[in-house]
Formats: sequence, C-alpha cells, structure tokens
Amino acid sequence: MSFTASALNQKESQWKQIQSSLKQKLSLSSSFRKPITHIAGLDISFSKVAENGALASLVVLDYRSLAVVYKSFHSLTLTEPYIAGYLAFREVDSLCLLWREMREKIERGELVNDGLQEEPQVALIDGNGIHHMRGFGLACHFGVLMDVPSIGVAKSLLCLDGLTHEKVKELQEGLKKGGDHALLKGKSGTEWSALLKGSDKGKNCVFVSPGHRVDMNDSVRIVAHCCKFKNPEPVRQADLLSREEIRVMDRELAKQKGGE
Repeated sequence: MSFTASALNQKESQWKQIQSSLKQKLSLSSSFRKPITHIAGLDISFSKVAENGALASLVVLDYRSLAVVYKSFHSLTLTEPYIAGYLAFREVDSLCLLWREMREKIERGELVNDGLQEEPQVALIDGNGIHHMRGFGLACHFGVLMDVPSIGVAKSLLCLDGLTHEKVKELQEGLKKGGDHALLKGKSGTEWSALLKGSDKGKNCVFVSPGHRVDMNDSVRIVAHCCKFKNPEPVRQADLLSREEIRVMDRELAKQKGGE
C-alpha cells in the first residue's frame, strides 16, 4: 500500500497530536493494585505470503512458574504506513483488541480453569516504552489506552540523545551474568532505558523501558525475573507462538494461491 508525501505528512501531523494528548496521561510511578500473579506478553509477527498480513499475539504466564496459561491471536492486514516514531498507530489496535477480548472473558468467568480470575497485573510489549524520540513508544501507548502497567522490551537500540551502538557495546561488556543491567542515560541526563542481560549465556542484551504505571527499577526487576534466555518469557513465548501460528496460516494461503 502506497501513500503520497502529502498523505504521509497529514497522518504524521494527526498522529503527533494524538500521541501528545495520550502522553499527558502517562504515569511512570509503579501502581500495581495487587501483587503480581500473572504477566502478559504481546507481539506481532508478519506474514511471508500475504501482503501486509500479520498476526497479533497475547500470551499470559503464571508469574512464579513462567508457564503459559492463556494464548490468543488476531490476524490483521496492516493498512497504516510505517512512520518512524509512530509504530503504535500500525500495531496497537490489534493488541488492544486481544486485551479487551481477554478482559471480557475474565469478566464472564470463562478463564477460571486457566487460573485467570482477574487480568494480568503487568504486560510486556515487544517494543519501546519511554525509550522513544518523544518519550512515548508502543508500550506507553498500549498501557495508557488499556490503563494497564506496561513495560517495553526492545531487541535493538534506538539511537537518540547521544546514545550510540559503541556506548552500548562498552556497557554490555561489563554485564557478566543474568540480571546484570546498566542504565542508558543520554546527554540530556534522561534515563531512557536499561540494558539488561537476560541470562548467563550469550552476549546480547535487551533494552527495557517503562511503558505506563511502572517505574524503571520495577521494570528491570520484573523483566529480569522473567528471563530464562535473552528475551523475557512473556515476549519470547508471544513471538514463538505467533510465528508458529502464522507459518500454518501462510502454508494454507500458499496452497490456496497454488490452486488458483
């Protein structure tokens, strides 16, 4: 799907206003109404067959055992353009849809057998929280819309405020074991995120930043608790399960196209 330069400029202007308005509701203080018993992970995988096709996933894990107790998917066609700094406007609606569906099932008592009598106390999002050029990434956007404590977990560095790959590499070398972390502070003095080593094995780290209703310290603590490998289990499972599901969808679609 293509957009004219004029249409892109108009969308960016509209999205900037919406983003700014939502940001006014952002809270970076931890406000868990109850102790954490369940934690959610949300992600989106992309089709290799369907043009602009994607699959949003929501998984819920028991916080203590990190076992998956609930999963849900939503297939979609991406209709909005990608504009740097506005990823949420392509993805957040599908994530919110999955959360609302789960919330309604819990309210109707349909997930009692899964151990879900109330919605997860926190959500991990595959993407950035406040580590964003305007301090309002996908995890913030989702958290504010759903009024849910949320944390962004990104796999790569968003360079801003003087943060560079060289600086990250230097900090990463000082992280020796799982749970070790280093705060990423820009030239402005702003603490954008934390570089977290998820496990003793491997060199790569993730970038953890508060989304909504969670502070930096709790964000790091919660994500570190959820790590068996590089990526925290809620996000890792959301990614794995959505990739598995979309591969099945792609195979079926490929068969249909082959039979045309």
